[in-house]
Amino acid sequence: MQAWLCQMDITEPASVREGVRRVASKITGLDALVLCAGKNRISSMAEITPEEWNRVISVNLNGAFYVLQAATPLLNDGAGVVMVASVAADTGAPRHAHYAAAKAGMINLAKSAARDLAPRIRVNCVSPGVTLTPMGRATMERADEDYAKRKLLLGRFAEPEEIARWIVLVASPMNSFMTGATIDVNGGRTLR
Repeated sequence: MQAWLCQMDITEPASVREGVRRVASKITGLDALVLCAGKNRISSMAEITPEEWNRVISVNLNGAFYVLQAATPLLNDGAGVVMVASVAADTGAPRHAHYAAAKAGMINLAKSAARDLAPRIRVNCVSPGVTLTPMGRATMERADEDYAKRKLLLGRFAEPEEIARWIVLVASPMNSFMTGATIDVNGGRTLR
């Protein structure tokens, strides 16, 4: 197995196309594509400027579309695409409406792409809850102290490895008969 990293600005279609072109010059095809970029700003609805709104939407939703569109020709038959959404897509989120809206859009983008790319390529979402990444820790700093106990059936936040395992499983050939689905990995947040 090989993984290729290529720096690009996912908010700029030309940068994405150039990055994918560079990857394409080194490989014959992709078996998996994971779209996992995320940006969040914590602002009330009244504080969100048009520039902030556009930047958060651009990274979280537009970027996923640009990369998927550019990389689709490289995807091998049976490839798995995984978009990383968020529990905020289902619950909404005070102080980051733009992030929640973008992640909800990503879930629908995955469904649309699943229809468009079937039967050759599977497209699914993994939708994590608050995860102990730098972005997740920044969100936790503003949450109520007892958030995990009150809102999560499992009473704790996710470790990054717990989410990564689901991404690998959903992208893998072991998941050969699922497309257009969203897997909630949020410690029971959507049940509370």
